[in-house]
Amino acid sequence: MKMFSRYLSVLVLLVVQLAAFSQQPMFQQVAPGVWKAVIGKPEAYNLLNAAGTTPNAAALGKMSNAKFPLPQTEINAFVRDGKTYLRFPLAKQEQLYGFGLNFQTVHQRGKILQLHVDHFGGKDNGRNHAPTPFYVSSQGYGVFINSARYLNVYAGSAVRKDSKNPPEARDRNLDKSWQARPYSDAVEILVPAAGVEIYVFGGPNTLDAVRRFNLYNGGGCLPPRWGLGFTQRVQRLYNADDVKKEADQFEEKGYPLDFIGLEPGWQSKSYPCTFEWDSTRFPQSAKFVADMRKQGIRLNLWINPYVSPSSPIYKKILPYTGSHTVWVGAVPDLNTPQARKLLFDQFKKDQVSIGVSGYKIDEVDGYDHYLWPDVATFPSGLAAEQERQTYGLLMQRYSTDMYRELNQRTFGLVRASNGGGSRFPYVIYNDYYNHEDFITALINSGFAGVLWTPEVRASKSGEEWLRRFQTVVFSPMAMINAWASGTKPWSYPEVAEQVKQYSQLRMQMMPYWYSSFARYHFEGTPVFRAMNLEEGFSQEIKEEKVDHNLEQNPYAEALSKECKDQYMAGEYLLVAPLFAGQTTRKVILPKGKWYDFYTGELAGDGEVITVTPGLDKIPVYVKDGGIIPMMAPRLHTPAKGEMVVLEVRHYGTKPAVYKLYDDDGETFDYEKGSYSWRTINVSRNAAGQLQGAISAAEKGKPNTIGKVSFKFMTQPASNASIKQQAIEVLREQVLIDAAKALKEQPITVTASSSPRSAGGLHDFFSEGDYWWPDSRSADSPYVQKDGMTNPDNFTAHRHAMIRLSQLVGTLASAWLITGNPEYRNHALLHCKAWFVDEATKMNPNLLYAQAIKGRATGRGIGIIDTIQLLEVVQALMRMDTVSGADRELIDQIRKWFEAYLQWLTTHQYGKDEMNAANNHGTCWVMQVSAFAKFTGNQQILDFCRDRYKNVLLPDQMAADGSFPREMKRTKPYGYALFNLDAMTMTCEILSDSKNDLWNYTTSDGRNMQKGIAYMHPFIANKNSWPLKPDVMYWENWPVAQPALLFGAQQFNQPAWFGTWRKLEHFPKVDEVIRNLPVRNPIIWLN
Repeated sequence: MKMFSRYLSVLVLLVVQLAAFSQQPMFQQVAPGVWKAVIGKPEAYNLLNAAGTTPNAAALGKMSNAKFPLPQTEINAFVRDGKTYLRFPLAKQEQLYGFGLNFQTVHQRGKILQLHVDHFGGKDNGRNHAPTPFYVSSQGYGVFINSARYLNVYAGSAVRKDSKNPPEARDRNLDKSWQARPYSDAVEILVPAAGVEIYVFGGPNTLDAVRRFNLYNGGGCLPPRWGLGFTQRVQRLYNADDVKKEADQFEEKGYPLDFIGLEPGWQSKSYPCTFEWDSTRFPQSAKFVADMRKQGIRLNLWINPYVSPSSPIYKKILPYTGSHTVWVGAVPDLNTPQARKLLFDQFKKDQVSIGVSGYKIDEVDGYDHYLWPDVATFPSGLAAEQERQTYGLLMQRYSTDMYRELNQRTFGLVRASNGGGSRFPYVIYNDYYNHEDFITALINSGFAGVLWTPEVRASKSGEEWLRRFQTVVFSPMAMINAWASGTKPWSYPEVAEQVKQYSQLRMQMMPYWYSSFARYHFEGTPVFRAMNLEEGFSQEIKEEKVDHNLEQNPYAEALSKECKDQYMAGEYLLVAPLFAGQTTRKVILPKGKWYDFYTGELAGDGEVITVTPGLDKIPVYVKDGGIIPMMAPRLHTPAKGEMVVLEVRHYGTKPAVYKLYDDDGETFDYEKGSYSWRTINVSRNAAGQLQGAISAAEKGKPNTIGKVSFKFMTQPASNASIKQQAIEVLREQVLIDAAKALKEQPITVTASSSPRSAGGLHDFFSEGDYWWPDSRSADSPYVQKDGMTNPDNFTAHRHAMIRLSQLVGTLASAWLITGNPEYRNHALLHCKAWFVDEATKMNPNLLYAQAIKGRATGRGIGIIDTIQLLEVVQALMRMDTVSGADRELIDQIRKWFEAYLQWLTTHQYGKDEMNAANNHGTCWVMQVSAFAKFTGNQQILDFCRDRYKNVLLPDQMAADGSFPREMKRTKPYGYALFNLDAMTMTCEILSDSKNDLWNYTTSDGRNMQKGIAYMHPFIANKNSWPLKPDVMYWENWPVAQPALLFGAQQFNQPAWFGTWRKLEHFPKVDEVIRNLPVRNPIIWLN
């Protein structure tokens, strides 16, 4: 019986263990895209109730609903020995972000962390100022553990033996792919409590998960306008006169200043604190505060919350403090209402009531040897670690509430925060001072639901001072923290003027920053955030071994490459700081066009660029369609209700809509609906030009917006900028096509043949388009059907030549855009096959083009087929920039075109085509001009110029600019466009500093401008065409006709350019492609 009982006990224990391991949390949706599960018996005290969070249900309701983002069957949770074990699945290529305010890493997969409020100690191990137990995935979801305990996190670092996707065991003796850290397919978290709440936030993308997290915590903070100005923290023992003197210096020297931070010396005693003014340094504190406010400057006071025995509240608060002291100061238990009332009543009575605007809350983070130990006890009954994890939250919460009671917003500094704190108007800072790590922390702050400032204190050089100052301008708080150094913005004379310019830029950008923070509050989008949250951002996943020397590092590990030195700021800006000693850097631009913030010029599109901005600039880029509202530089932010004149800057070529936020800038009235969003709309007018407008102010709402003007940073101001605009329009697709072109191998005329050709393997062959078999006899000569293309004609050589033109033009365009020699080399590979290699090259003639079965083995009319070589030679001319083997190759190609040019100008076919009275004659001049230019044949170039002036223009163009011969055909619209484009390109090729064919005018007024002007209305509105529709391909025209682009450039016609911009730039219909002489404008315009 005893044996049976023993077996039964073991069996029960085994069942319980198995049940524990297989438990799946039951998730319930608590808001759109937000799910909650309760594991075990969660503690009553957690992060969300410590922070007093209330979800922004209205904002969450505006987000689209989302499906539960994880396989629920793979989420496991169980409680054992008073601890909760959590397990969440990971996919193979999934990356993780978050787990608090990390300073050195953005990617968190593979990390082992203990999430513990502490001062950052130089290593990302989970101990930091805001160890928010929230992570997000590259697969578009987030997970939050609502616990005020120290959590142990294994973020894809541990491998279970029952893993669904176990790693392969490898033999280190022989397998070079052996790794010290095998693949792990789960995040595992240990919570030292018998239960916990977990939340899952849906996407569909990673930013959406972050937004939902912030909104569930009440939304991001909305600082007062003055909080986004410039702040200077003065030396710790300054007195009232010292502060006043420094404020006067700011004004005299023209440096902005909105609030001054007073360090510990404002108090009678500090470390621990009395929380009362020092009567010797500040004998008339109320008058001092009032005088500073009259000067337009607010005051922020340093405190730590540890009560000195000399404080007037010490005796009363002592029963409500912890068992241990900090610097011999009593630690108020803020989870007791008595301690809260005594502490914050002292703040109200002594400081806030006389006009102090905020606090810098120090020393609520760590180190362990400063703060209370985990063995400390508190009157509320909470554990010491719970107090440690939430003390920063509590100080933020109740100080914010104190100002809320007065309907005054505050903006301050704090050393610790945690989950639930996103709504608090505090910025985290610390005593660490590595510039690069400060930027990484700024990036990670967007994942942690906190704000972080890369503050400036002191520097070893003027260069470092300016580089640090540039980054703090593009951060939540523009601050110099001179409590120890006494530095001022002008402390480094060699860069003082640049520092002033950036401090003024901070003020100019106030409308942009304020609207960005409003989005943070109402929509949950972090103002400063990682590139990984930006749409279109992709970074090639690379792994690097740290050390291959087994003696020095026997467990060498692979590290994934991170983007931790550039970030997004607001809706549109990408900031890429440089650090002391750097003169150049690489910037990863997400997909889409990006423009230089300072000039409006195109910077790139979905690529890595290398920039050398000089010391005076921090690289900043604006996405296409970006709208940046600016105000005039000023020394102080606008007062409550003050009207401000705005200049709205637009970047790029895209029309855009921007929501500009407005409220009184100081109170909490916005929570009662006293705010507005003004709509800024940038669109194109009938002429294709950008124009801006702003919606009217709402009645009964705050209105601080005065006169509004628009500045189009990328607006074409000259012909040269029209070229740039055109390149921007084409750039994205060109690079996409060029990437595909790199995979294409040469195909020449030797790859295919027709039994109807009278030529050989190397001869180009094509057939007359409008010639068909005679229905009366299959063996009879073909008969003509004008305008009707025979679909059974042999077209392989024509398609191969079109393909050559497309590939070479695209690759050369991409080379001009990026400078990547891979594009150039591949273009030359195709040209070599066509014109040099003996086995594959084409013979330099068109003896067998446009043949007609039973009538002709070839015709002069077939010469029009080689208009496809027009862009090949143009690309070759653009690529002919280097010496060596490439130059030799291009010279060999040039010999082929010399031979072909000789044939074109001497053979009867060539003479026949030259004398054609319609588009064929135009196309002969166009291509012969291009080939002559490539081969340097000046005699033929002069002949072509003369022929344009005395034959083509007077004989083909009517006085109104039309082409009568083309308009008599069965496809008048298509032929008129074709001839116009050919004549346009003839002018482009033949014009130079001595010969201006563009503006050449016959005695009766015919010229190129008149020809384009005639056709433009019919291109803009085909329905206005006066003739019958073409018999074929009517629906496929027009496309982006080159006549409009080059004409707009030459004659400064933005309306023509606007029409060109709207049309199809990359047609897919063969007939259209064949009859479009220029498909790659970049090789002509760049």
